[in-house]
Amino acid sequence: MKYPPSSPETELIRNLLFAGQNYIPEFTYNWHKFVHCGYTEDVAAVLFYLLKKRVLTDRIPLVYSQALSRRFHQNLISNLSLRGHLKLVLAMLNERGAPHLLLKGFALAEYIYPSIAMRSMSDVDLLIRKSDLTIIDTSLRGFGYAAVDADVQPDLITPEGYLSSLEYRQPNVGAPILHIHWHPVNTSVPAIVFSKFMNVDRLWQFARIVHLDNVETRILAPEHLLICLCEHALRINHSFNRLILVYDLLQVLTTCKDQLDWKFVVEESKDFHLKDFLYFGLAAVKHLSPGSVPGWIIDCLRPDQLTWEQRIFCYLQSRGFRIRGSSYLLYLAMNTGMKGKSLFLYRTLFPPESIRKQRKRARISDTSFPVHYSRFGEIFRHLIYTVTQGFRRRY
Repeated sequence: MKYPPSSPETELIRNLLFAGQNYIPEFTYNWHKFVHCGYTEDVAAVLFYLLKKRVLTDRIPLVYSQALSRRFHQNLISNLSLRGHLKLVLAMLNERGAPHLLLKGFALAEYIYPSIAMRSMSDVDLLIRKSDLTIIDTSLRGFGYAAVDADVQPDLITPEGYLSSLEYRQPNVGAPILHIHWHPVNTSVPAIVFSKFMNVDRLWQFARIVHLDNVETRILAPEHLLICLCEHALRINHSFNRLILVYDLLQVLTTCKDQLDWKFVVEESKDFHLKDFLYFGLAAVKHLSPGSVPGWIIDCLRPDQLTWEQRIFCYLQSRGFRIRGSSYLLYLAMNTGMKGKSLFLYRTLFPPESIRKQRKRARISDTSFPVHYSRFGEIFRHLIYTVTQGFRRRY
């Protein structure tokens, strides 16, 4: 996919992040726009790290380099505090014999990125075995946590292919928010067409044992991490709307370059029915960083023929329209036939009642909670957002 010309500031950010550029071309930059874009794309801390490492901070006016530095050091303080709290939680779960696996943000910051301060995060995602959910809920409650969006027992029978997590919070302001997942696919839009094929046991089987100081935990194997990050970046509420989602993938490719078994990546993506997501994810990385992904991998993953939904998605991306929700088109494309697409649309508009209630942070047992038409309101608000703000050239 080709992308339209961007502003000099955006072009500089992309070159620093993805092209390994170790100089700043002579130009009269709008440094306010540069920093603002760094914050908007959630890469401000990454930019500071790279500029510092490449001895380029003196090329930027002091007030703007300080703005980037603030985000970096805010992340550092926040993530180290989160790390200390998390160690206690994981140690407690180990004592209870409840296996856990770190997902997404914290796993990337701690084990993939060069510095824990480069990756901001607002919560910690943990994958657990669904059979351990009741034990883990009891353990977390004893630790001062409580699920804020649903009750445990009803969630044990939550329909497959929808939300598959609970959010736990503690009154202590410094304690991390925990998202306890029993399946990596976690969405209110039906993802049954691929979620049921994603073998969670395989993720556990190939997971890597790591340590948080002296506390044992796990992270995904590099191959599974790559697949899951592509699915996450193309989740409907993301749709590659921030550069950090692409940079996450690049960091995995860079850090795990000598460990990746590309044949295994392709085979697993096919078995998980996520081959197309892997293709669009890696294609985005290859566009920005051509040497990061072997060309034969893209050729191997490329669909024989793009569907009309995939073509529209590519068109939006090619025009620089990285709009939250646009990857709904990719979900729609995976549902074949008029019946399959109609059923998908229906399930989008009318998700199970338990999902609607969880989305509104209501207790499953609260029968008085008004859930009718809430999905329509959500969709309408998103359409208004898309019309008024969504169509911004972001690449």
